Amino acid sequence: MAKAKHGTPVLDDDLEDEVPETVLAPAREIQTTIINTPIVELRPNAYCRQHVEIHLTGAQAETLRRIHDALEERGDMLDNGRAVRSPADALRWIIEQA
Repeated sequence: MAKAKHGTPVLDDDLEDEVPETVLAPAREIQTTIINTPIVELRPNAYCRQHVEIHLTGAQAETLRRIHDALEERGDMLDNGRAVRSPADALRWIIEQA
């Protein structure tokens, strides 16, 4: 940026070429998969955990990330109306589909 008298900044027309352009990532194809999982009726008085802490393998983490990204890109919502924004939300969404 050039300076005029008294230190006032002046825009140079030549600097236009130096402004970086916004680069958008190419759209990815969203695929679907079918997961068959067993499920039973809840036993009377069954304790249901509301907090689960897990450690994933690298492959599991990559798959969860792929699912999370696809749900987020599609704009999927949880039953409570919130958008899927995290891997934890992706797991919530999967569970809500049962």
